[in-house]
Amino acid sequence: MKSANEFYIYALYDPEIGVKCLFYIGQTKKSLKVRLNKHCYYARNFKRGGRSDNPDKQNWVFDILKRGERPSIVLIDRCYDQQEADEKEKFWISFCKSMGHPILNKSTGGLCGGTFSLSEEARKKTIRICFKQDRNT
Repeated sequence: MKSANEFYIYALYDPEIGVKCLFYIGQTKKSLKVRLNKHCYYARNFKRGGRSDNPDKQNWVFDILKRGERPSIVLIDRCYDQQEADEKEKFWISFCKSMGHPILNKSTGGLCGGTFSLSEEARKKTIRICFKQDRNT
């Protein structure tokens, strides 16, 4: 049974190419199935004119959907707190890039997809926004 504090680090790949070529690394507290569904939803929404901070990833996901398939998702790590999840996500993005995978992540990883230099006040606001969006989607 999944622990309430369990985080999953996952990778997305094209099912035609296989797991030997990873395209995106992410983290979630939800099931991998739920997270994959969100990636597909966001890609379809982007193609209907929605906004995205990562249009390359949205286009990649949508191209797979157009073929009548879905990206594949694989668990690559798990951890038990947000700080560890952020560190592992950063590690896997960096490692996969160093191994030549065409990683589409726009940031180096971390909470809500970003590790940017923010003031403490901006960081707290970003965290509040990310967690609010996670509950509403």
